[in-house]
Amino acid sequence: MSNEHTDPQKWLDYLDGKLPEEEARRLEAEIAKSEFLREALEGLRPFAGKGEALRKTTRELNQRLHQQLAPAKRARRTPLAVPLLWVVVALLVILAVILLGYYFYTRKG
Repeated sequence: MSNEHTDPQKWLDYLDGKLPEEEARRLEAEIAKSEFLREALEGLRPFAGKGEALRKTTRELNQRLHQQLAPAKRARRTPLAVPLLWVVVALLVILAVILLGYYFYTRKG
């Protein structure tokens, strides 16, 4: 099974009768050899003649998906330096408290 048979445009063109005859015969030969491709074709049969509407719906869904994912992508791009800075500051404060505690402990004795 080659990658050319995973192209949804080709399958919809085949179902709509828009695929050139030679390509249609080649696709039919591949379908005859593969149960997976036969099942895929059967799953697409309800969309025969509705290729353009299906393409339009797919484009709209993809656009909406990209719009919804865009803010999430921007939010993920926060630099690591800010959280790392707070970790370094916290470690320095802890170190200062330990050193001051040691200093005052040894000074009394």
